[in-house]
Amino acid sequence: MPEDNDSAVPNHVAIVMDGNGR
Repeated sequence: MPEDNDSAVPNHVAIVMDGNGR
């Protein structure tokens, strides 16, 4: 489950970029 933290960081960036529609 420690990978969840590492995956959460890059995942958040992808969601924000997608939400911005850039």
